[in-house]
Amino acid sequence: MYNDSTNRPDVPRTDSLLSKEHNFINTLVQASPAFYVVIDPKGKTLFMNDSMLKSLGYGLEEVIGMDYVSTFVPESDRASLSEILDKLMKMKEPTINKNNILTKDGREILVEWHGRSLFDENGNFDFFLGIGVDLSDRKKMEEEIENREKTLNGIFAAAPIGINLMKDRCVIWCNLRMGEITGYSLEEIIGSDAKLFYETEEEYFKLKDLLYPHNIEEYPLEEVANWKRKDGEPIHVSIRVSPYYDKDLSQGYITTVRDITKEKEAERSLKERECTLNSILTAAPVGIKLVLNRQIVWCNRKMMEITGYSLDELTNRNLRFLYPDEGEYLKVGDMLYGEPSYEDFKGIETTWKRKDGHLINCYIGISPINPLNYNEGMIEVVMDITDRKKSHKQLEENLEYFAHLVDHIRNPLAIMSGFIQVEVENEKTKDRLMRQINRIEALIKQLDKGWLDTEDTRNYLKKYM
Repeated sequence: MYNDSTNRPDVPRTDSLLSKEHNFINTLVQASPAFYVVIDPKGKTLFMNDSMLKSLGYGLEEVIGMDYVSTFVPESDRASLSEILDKLMKMKEPTINKNNILTKDGREILVEWHGRSLFDENGNFDFFLGIGVDLSDRKKMEEEIENREKTLNGIFAAAPIGINLMKDRCVIWCNLRMGEITGYSLEEIIGSDAKLFYETEEEYFKLKDLLYPHNIEEYPLEEVANWKRKDGEPIHVSIRVSPYYDKDLSQGYITTVRDITKEKEAERSLKERECTLNSILTAAPVGIKLVLNRQIVWCNRKMMEITGYSLDELTNRNLRFLYPDEGEYLKVGDMLYGEPSYEDFKGIETTWKRKDGHLINCYIGISPINPLNYNEGMIEVVMDITDRKKSHKQLEENLEYFAHLVDHIRNPLAIMSGFIQVEVENEKTKDRLMRQINRIEALIKQLDKGWLDTEDTRNYLKKYM
């Protein structure tokens, strides 16, 4: 370490000592990352250290004797810096100021200067020594920090969730969305206890136990809470909590708040609809099933009643086991599950075999989830039409019997009418008999009309039976 003995009267100053002192000072100045510049009373550059020369892009021989202000100071700063230098020539006190300096290629570097004027033994201004700190990196860092801060502020302002900095469950800071969710102004929120938002104290303390404080390894934590807006409207929120500092819970927490009221309402509505739909499907008088690749994915209770199989026996099995033979299975497959089309609904009558072996007549109607892609599945409706088929057959037989009965009545009546006209001579008796025959004839005409109406009814029913 350099031992300064120049001011000690008992130590003689020698050339060797002076040389060491000069070398030490020169090494110190040249090794320093700070800028060193010496300017004479005329503003000419007398010295620059290596650090400053390197930053400006000059060699020492290029700067010696150059006018400092016109060469190294941007035009916008020259007047103010010249004024400062004029004052320094008269002052004996150090000064601090900031100004830009120009590099050889025209770039500007912001420097903080610590300046001092040096005077000779007669008190005349000798030269100015400036020691500068390059603020370029610091300025870039400050600008980067400022830009990041603006970006973060923009993110916080645009965020669809409330964001808070909490300490001891008090709000230290929050974004605008927090005010929108709760209905309070930021002034009302900041500094308040989180109890302000809860419907009940019980809910407040319950969330405290769930979210604060835990082992730091357990974070982040998330819970759903019931809050109350300023206007008294209850809302549901999802709260997510993380420590402000990873290793120190005492510094507070960052909490995000998401209003899930509409989601909860939609969830409740969906559950209600699901319950309603399940009730409808359970009470439906027809079998209903979801089929994918001719396998039952799901079916209702009526489907189990129709087939005699349980839900486990029906699901995830190919439908082949419900048909009495391969031919019937393939026929229905070709009709219902062939090439996709724009048809929303298809239907066919077929025969199924129940678990107990009995054959039943069924009507199957299908509606593809996507008419252009059957691979997405089918909603199918199955009706047991066995009894209806029997009723239809009985109706056919009754109608035929009814027609024959009318014919059998009309023929003997015609014979009786002719016999009375020819064989009965007593007019009074003839008249009485003919009146009865005419009454029977009127009844037959009514039967004929009923027959025609019944025939129309039969033709209509045939379309749907």
